[in-house]
Amino acid sequence: KPSKRPEWTESNLEDEFHRVMELSRRTWMLLTDEVGANVAQYVVCLGYPIRYRMRFNLREAFHLLELRTSAQAHPQYKQICLEMVRQLKEVAGYDRLVALMIYLGSETDTLTRLEATAATEEKLRAIEERYT
Repeated sequence: KPSKRPEWTESNLEDEFHRVMELSRRTWMLLTDEVGANVAQYVVCLGYPIRYRMRFNLREAFHLLELRTSAQAHPQYKQICLEMVRQLKEVAGYDRLVALMIYLGSETDTLTRLEATAATEEKLRAIEERYT
């Protein structure tokens, strides 16, 4: 069952959301039997949680985790990546590698797209003033 999210509860659409996700699951199951999983995957709603595994090397881990924990990262991606960082820190030897990830964000770092754009514009203004 999909996890609870505050926006569903606040909008009183939680029951409707779960009904649609269940319909999506049933449709996938029917199509998987008839046409196979490769085709059936396209009927699954985007909000439906799907389990998958990821394998990546150290360079890819740095890129993924630093990017997806930044201040303007999507909150759900950020939560998953911060959990990945936490688990990496628990593995002997990997804690030293995580320490090298100097651009890791935290749960308290938040910056909306609008705030990020405003900050960029301010930096560009400062550069322009300095060099003109």
